[in-house]
Amino acid sequence: KVRSQLSEILEYSRAVIPVVIVSSLIKSSSLICCVLWQEGIGQYGFLRVIFFTIHSINCVTMKTMLIATHRGLRRTF
Repeated sequence: KVRSQLSEILEYSRAVIPVVIVSSLIKSSSLICCVLWQEGIGQYGFLRVIFFTIHSINCVTMKTMLIATHRGLRRTF
């Protein structure tokens, strides 16, 4: 039983690492909106829409990648 649990942890870790890397890159791009707003470049409303769009894309991308790379989640969905 312990060996099975360790194998599941290893499989999940292998699936999560690329997801976390891609998520970090996507979230870092949302910082551009914050910098533009602080510098007074661009309108607040427009930058807010872009900011939340980036975070929505991040959410969808993370879930899709995790389901695609994790065998157990693929079976569930």
